[in-house]
Amino acid sequence: WVWERGSVIEDADDVLHLEGFLSDITDRKRAELELKIKEEHYRTLVESLDESIVIIDVNGTYRFANAIFAQQMGMTPEEIIGSKVEQLFPQAEARRIQDNIDTVVKTQTAMVYSNELYTIAGEERWFRVNLQPINDGDGHKTAVLAATTEITAEREHLAQLRKLLTAIEQSPMSIFIMDKDGVIEFANDSASQLTGFTKDELIGQNPRLSGKLFGIDSTHDELWDAVGSGSVWKGSLLSQRKNGELFWHTVLAAPVHDECNQVTHYLSISEDTTEKRKMEKDLILSEKRLLQVSVQSQTVVWETDLEGQFTYVSPASELVYGYTPEELVGIRTAFRCFEWVES
Repeated sequence: WVWERGSVIEDADDVLHLEGFLSDITDRKRAELELKIKEEHYRTLVESLDESIVIIDVNGTYRFANAIFAQQMGMTPEEIIGSKVEQLFPQAEARRIQDNIDTVVKTQTAMVYSNELYTIAGEERWFRVNLQPINDGDGHKTAVLAATTEITAEREHLAQLRKLLTAIEQSPMSIFIMDKDGVIEFANDSASQLTGFTKDELIGQNPRLSGKLFGIDSTHDELWDAVGSGSVWKGSLLSQRKNGELFWHTVLAAPVHDECNQVTHYLSISEDTTEKRKMEKDLILSEKRLLQVSVQSQTVVWETDLEGQFTYVSPASELVYGYTPEELVGIRTAFRCFEWVES
């Protein structure tokens, strides 16, 4: 590449000669071409990002805007470039943006913050903004680059997770989360109350290797064999608290899979049934005792449903009425019990 400049040298009306200059500008042309290619690469990169990218000078004027930002604003990049911040945002929001720009330019320090905006339709949207200072080749503070990512869905997801975590923490059920090796990563307050261990003491324990927390008999192996094969296990376990006390609890254990259907964690939900089992045992024992008393008594003991049909009659009925209990059960009496209740 050459650069050429020429002129005509005249004397009155006569052309004396031509004068010209030639310069080799190959290196400059190559540098310009390389710069153009780099600019095109950077522009392609910026336009392919999921973030909105803008450059705003110290006066609040947009010098660049990619397609994502333009789409969010409902404008074209050409309409945005040259516009002022206060032309695109409400006054209060524009003032806040300009204050942040002034701070970044003055301190030459990046700034990251979350920002709430409302669309024209009144829809609430949240964005994470990253401001970076830009200097010219001489070190002058000229502009900021703002990279903005919408985080509305992320915030909603986090809000749902917080609700779920609160429900898990406050649940009366004992909840454990273990990694794929069986090491406890999470335990709620109820799990601490059930086992007698603090939550810090529970985290890091491996109930898969120690049968104290999840069964002290063969059911321990049944549980881990089931969840290890990808199945859900439900049943009752006899386990041991920190102080050595035995307790019964119903357990629902299940594997947790990732998007590739690989087991990453195990979830266990337990309910202490020690007292319930004791009450059931006492009730059965009480019924046996009552049955023994009724069998040995010479007084007829009977029971009916609300319709007046015998559901139980003691053996003494044969002596008193002349009918065996088997003959009386299912027969309706001369009265209806619910009439007694109503009266």
